[in-house]
Amino acid sequence: RLTKALMDGGNGLNILYARTYDAMGLHRAAIRPTSAPIYGVMPGIRASPLEQVALPITFGGQMNFRIETLDFEVMVLPSAYQAILGRP
Repeated sequence: RLTKALMDGGNGLNILYARTYDAMGLHRAAIRPTSAPIYGVMPGIRASPLEQVALPITFGGQMNFRIETLDFEVMVLPSAYQAILGRP
């Protein structure tokens, strides 16, 4: 499941949970380290992303689509979702 979310008081943030990243069979070599903390993912808790990765995402259907590369913060947090798409 994907859901839209606004994090950190309205800034867009794309989150991909580490368990989802691993389940997708993606190689860890594609991710780059990051140390910037994130606020607002879980109320009152400062979250630190594990890494960041750029992934091509397809929007639309077979007859009308486009592909965009989005940056995702890869995080180790419990969640009912696989990923969260923020908006710019």
